[in-house]
Formats: sequence, structure tokens, C-alpha cells
Amino acid sequence: MLVLLVSVLQSKRFRIILIDEPELGLTPRIQSSIQQLLFDTDSNAFSHLRHIYIATHSHIFLNRRRLTDNFLVERNGNTVHVRRLSTHKHFRDLQFVQLGNSLEQLQLPSGFLVVEGKTDYQYLNRLIRLRFPRTRVNVIPSNGDGQVKKKVYDLLEVIGDLNTSPYSNRVLVILDATHSPTLKSDLARMGLDGDDVIEWSKNGIEYYYPESVLRSVFEDESLTIDNLNTDDDRISHNGIAMTKAVLSEAVLDRIRGTEPLNQELEAVLQRIGAFQ
Repeated sequence: MLVLLVSVLQSKRFRIILIDEPELGLTPRIQSSIQQLLFDTDSNAFSHLRHIYIATHSHIFLNRRRLTDNFLVERNGNTVHVRRLSTHKHFRDLQFVQLGNSLEQLQLPSGFLVVEGKTDYQYLNRLIRLRFPRTRVNVIPSNGDGQVKKKVYDLLEVIGDLNTSPYSNRVLVILDATHSPTLKSDLARMGLDGDDVIEWSKNGIEYYYPESVLRSVFEDESLTIDNLNTDDDRISHNGIAMTKAVLSEAVLDRIRGTEPLNQELEAVLQRIGAFQ
């Protein structure tokens, strides 16, 4: 097929070539070779051709150099719609949704969650794995809000510009209620949308543990989050006091992933669930 295709492309008789599903029966490696041949704009071998149109179900034949050269064809009943792609978001939707690909199939993380401290990491990492066992989300601790920007910067060095990366809207940052006043604007300049930087209304992950679990830890069936007493690194109630690290371990021993949660935390989990 490759020899036949090259022969047709080189023929001076044609000015316009239409190719229907060139991926059929070909390995991904051969598809990539054909794609490189068709999109080689530096070569004069096919300078006589005005247009090459490709109808495909393979992401390999999408034009990544010029997004507006890609069109999505959809049929609704007897009506066929043709839509030109105009943004990187449209391109990602086509590549990962309409064409049936996913980051998980490529053995890549579904997304990333950057948090401030060790106990935030321990709790949210466990909770996400209980709620979404098939979703691979990397939770990244920052050791305080002063290190959040560095962690995000290091991450972007790997996954690239969020405007064009498949991880656009799949990088979330959670900040305590008290943090640097310029941190959110600094993260926006790094490419994170405002909705991707989540600010807790309370200052500390202990306020987002399930109340049912805390009642067991502090041996008080009437306990609510507002009953907790916090003094620097110690949490106390009902005559029982422990460090935040010890409380975290006690909570991790008890959670099952089915407990009712704070609405703010539930909203974060919904965002993560949408990564699938």
C-alpha cells in the first residue's frame, strides 16, 4: 500500500488526493511512516499537490502542526455536521474522547493533585485510591505553601505547557485557607486556571476528615468538626489529644472510602472522577 500511495502522490496528473482510512490493516509504526510522508512540508516531492484530504479514525493522522486543518465529522440522524477544530481543547477532546484514547491506556497518570503537607498527601492519596481504584492520580506533597510553586514548576517541566498539554485541567492545587496572598496569582501565571486552584475554607486537612471517623477516634458520638481544638500541631477533644501526624494515622486506619464527606472535599473528588 505504501508503494502504491507514493506512486499516486508523485503522479503529476493529480492536484487533489483523498485518502479514506489509511490506517486499515497497518501497524502503528507503518501508520506513523505514512503520516510523516504526508505531512513533510519541507519536501518538494509533492509540491504539485494543492490538497490532501484524509478521513481517519486514527489519532496518528491528525495534523498537530496546524490545528485548524483538522475537522470533526459527526452524524446526527440524517444530518452530517463538519466542525473545524480551532483550539487545543477541541484537539484534545478529539484525540482522547472521540477517538477513544486515554492517558490511562498509555500507562500515564490520569492527572495530578498538588497539596501543601504530608498529612494532606496521606489522607487524599488514600481517599482517591479508595474512591477511584482505576484512576491513577499522582498526589504531590509540597511541605508547606512556600514550596507549592516549585512543585508545580517541576511538574510543568515534565508535562509541558498546560495550554497545549493533554493534562490541561488535570492539574489541581489545594491550598489551606491561610496562604501567601500572591500564590494564587503566581499559579495563574504558570498556566493554571482559577478553577484548578482550590482554596479550603478551613485551615488544615483535619477539618476535612469524615466526622464519623473522628467520632471513633475521639470516642464521642456527638462530635462535629467545629468541636475540635487545635493548638499548633496538636488536635484535642473529649480529653484526648494527639499530634496531627498521629491523628492522620488513626484516620487512615479507619476510612473505607464510603463515609459522608465535607462538600468542599466532595467537589474535589468529583473533579478527579472526571479525569477518567
